[in-house]
Amino acid sequence: MKKFMAHEAEVEAIFDLMVNQLSELLPDFGKSLAIDGKAVESFAKGNKKHEEPDGHRDTDADVGKKKILG
Repeated sequence: MKKFMAHEAEVEAIFDLMVNQLSELLPDFGKSLAIDGKAVESFAKGNKKHEEPDGHRDTDADVGKKKILG
């Protein structure tokens, strides 16, 4: 994740490009949003020796929150 985040600007640019291309193909894209509330399992190993986030593991993979936006 640390290596990935080192290229955050490039990743965001790619994401924005993909959203723009999808918006051209699907004119209604982004007008409605639905989210599945199912938990997604993490492959990270539980490692208690690091209490602070270090970029090598999912420190909050066991936390979930549902919120209705309106």
